[in-house]
Amino acid sequence: ADANPAAGDLSWTGSVEDAEFFLREYDGCVAVFAAGENSPMTMTDIDVKSLREADRALLNAGLPCENRDEVLTLLEDLGS
Repeated sequence: ADANPAAGDLSWTGSVEDAEFFLREYDGCVAVFAAGENSPMTMTDIDVKSLREADRALLNAGLPCENRDEVLTLLEDLGS
């Protein structure tokens, strides 16, 4: 099975146990957090208000990412 979501489709859920990073909202923008951390390691300029409601809900819950490649793929999808 392909672990990467289809372009523009964030309705899949990664494994929280395997997650090294999480994408969450911070100050109205999408931010990258290391697992277990409360402060973002990287901020983006992706405005959460510009996202679809479903994507905002996933960010509110914390979107798990297993590695940096997955983070980059998701940020690309969110930013497009």
